[in-house]
Amino acid sequence: MHRLIVLLLALSATAHALKPEDVLGEYWKDPLFGAAAAKETVQVEILHKLLWPKEISVTRGHNIRFVVTNKTPMLHVLAFSEDPETLLVDDDFQVYLQEDLFHASMEPITDGQHTHAGTAVDDPKPIVLTMDRNPSVLVRPEEFKEVIIQFESQTSVTLFCVVSGHEDERHQSVIKVLPESSAVHSEILLPLAP
Repeated sequence: MHRLIVLLLALSATAHALKPEDVLGEYWKDPLFGAAAAKETVQVEILHKLLWPKEISVTRGHNIRFVVTNKTPMLHVLAFSEDPETLLVDDDFQVYLQEDLFHASMEPITDGQHTHAGTAVDDPKPIVLTMDRNPSVLVRPEEFKEVIIQFESQTSVTLFCVVSGHEDERHQSVIKVLPESSAVHSEILLPLAP
């Protein structure tokens, strides 16, 4: 018993001095860490009949971290698309969307800090998504999710809810992908929700 107390005291004394590299090693050299490091963060809020902000400017070729917060009582699936009409009739995307909605309807199993709901393991998403992957993010009521996207071309992208029946909810924003020299800002701050 005495040894256990000494060990616990020693661990608690060193726990305060631990740095991330003490546990993870030189994590910044890990290619996954480098690939996922976002240069810009965009906060997006799903509000009642509003996706905020309505216009977003990001930089082409940078990893952009979108933090999406759902402040409504409904589940939403936001998709990023250069051509929303084509995306909505794409059979593969519809199958993916229906599977995502099915899994979201299941009660999640929580194990410590991880939440498990039936996500596809045969086609895992990369850490940094590109437009050819038809990126989307499912956000349950009062929940927030993060997704990292790299836009490879200067274009205009629509961010919108693809859940059937939400067409009139006005959950849509325009993302302007700008060349590096003309990026307006790297972080968009949100007003307080009404």
